[in-house]
Amino acid sequence: MKKIITHLLFVTIIATSVTHSMHAYRWIMTNWTNKTILVQLELLASDAPFYVFVLPRKSADFNWPLGNTRAGFCLGKIKYIVMKDLNDMSVPYTLRLLRSAIDKAVDKHGIIQGISTKTIAQYVDKPAPYDQRITAELHFLKDNLYNQVIDQAKKIGGSTVVGWFADQIAHSKCRSRDIDIVEDENGQMQFYTLAN
Repeated sequence: MKKIITHLLFVTIIATSVTHSMHAYRWIMTNWTNKTILVQLELLASDAPFYVFVLPRKSADFNWPLGNTRAGFCLGKIKYIVMKDLNDMSVPYTLRLLRSAIDKAVDKHGIIQGISTKTIAQYVDKPAPYDQRITAELHFLKDNLYNQVIDQAKKIGGSTVVGWFADQIAHSKCRSRDIDIVEDENGQMQFYTLAN
């Protein structure tokens, strides 16, 4: 009986991994701060940056549906810029221009229309020390239900193998994730997702 359960568990883990890699990935960013944030996403094995503006208390979606040539690419880096007030003269001129363009492009529903990736890149893709982008670390939060399931699976099917697979899945950048953006006590943006 134990052998059958072990085999079923092993097949389930492999099937989950295989089917997960066949799907398109998406990353939903939810901004829990009161600031507008420009998020740049880089995919592994791609040098093309992708941008989205995440308005305060809103969500934005990086989504490549099936059929898109980038649908199966894994998450590379997350970079961001907090879009400060236009009157803040410490903000570089190019970012004030971008903020002005954003403010003009926001419709009545808070959705930003008509600003292309090329336009954004010309404002933010600057050589050091003019590059204002901050590379974010993605923090993984433990989920109690996920941990309980893994603990039970370890008891049934060998803790070393199950634990290794669980760690691979929990911290994988090759899967869809919901990512929450919060501001810490030092005013820095932190990016969190569940490790499950």
